[in-house]
Amino acid sequence: MHLTFSDKERQMKLRAIYDHESQVFGPEFLGIISQINRSALELKNRLGIVDASIVERSAEILNTVLYDSVELSFWIYVIELKRYIGWLFDHSINVALISLFIASRMNYDSKLMSHIALGGFLHDIGKISIPKEIILKPGKLDKNEMTLMQNHCRTGYSMVSNLGLSQESLNIILHHHERMDGSGYPFGLTGDKLSDGAKIAMIADSLDAMTSPRPYQQIKTTSEAITDLFNYKNAYCNELLSILPSFFCKK
Repeated sequence: MHLTFSDKERQMKLRAIYDHESQVFGPEFLGIISQINRSALELKNRLGIVDASIVERSAEILNTVLYDSVELSFWIYVIELKRYIGWLFDHSINVALISLFIASRMNYDSKLMSHIALGGFLHDIGKISIPKEIILKPGKLDKNEMTLMQNHCRTGYSMVSNLGLSQESLNIILHHHERMDGSGYPFGLTGDKLSDGAKIAMIADSLDAMTSPRPYQQIKTTSEAITDLFNYKNAYCNELLSILPSFFCKK
């Protein structure tokens, strides 16, 4: 799961960005690559994933996708998110990886897998516009706070819509809080209006959020989280939900 920097052209690209960002971006980018490998192992252990090869392959895909995107301008937002709230950035990596776990069972081509990886990685980029006190609030959000929180999908889409991302990646950023039955946001779309990547990302987002430490909720076990997802099966794609139990031992 380690990325080797043997491609001379890519090394030159990274070095150019490193110099352009006053020797700040380069080290942080390399740190992100290392963090992906650590996060993949942490997910394997935390969620009880049975097949280590899926974890390794997903980390390799995400590493490669990010390295191939090193010249795109969205990285300034990624670094800002990483510095803003650490666990929120961890969540972005986790959603990308879990999305790839699920997508690996769907026989998608490599291009779609790459779009899903990048969309998952950037899905919460709009949250850098939300005050920390709202994101970190331990209690229930009031109406105005909830409106601000729900705006992160549109905000994130607007931030990166002209930065060279595929439409599938943009769909994930904009639609990962939509639900199959139309109960989600920001548009209340139903499943027939949602892309495959968005359907996967909404499950990955919910699964990681439920099984990770948050200031506003108790951690659930993997089994409890999957049970919750099935309890709201009308909200999620049943075909994708049916894949989940095969990934995990009981935890």
